[in-house]
Amino acid sequence: MMEYGFTGTSERRRHEVVNTLRYEWDQMPQELVDRFCMNFHLNLLQVHAWGGDNRFNA
Repeated sequence: MMEYGFTGTSERRRHEVVNTLRYEWDQMPQELVDRFCMNFHLNLLQVHAWGGDNRFNA
């Protein structure tokens, strides 16, 4: 798991954030995860074609 520097944040708050992220991940529909994983290669090719500009949300 990646570690982020929650500067000035208590250990309790850090655990709350981790638990919230785990909960949200567990609630995410598997179909959504699969769709984004399957589209990764196509999205990578599009970013390369656009010169590194991510225009997915444009």
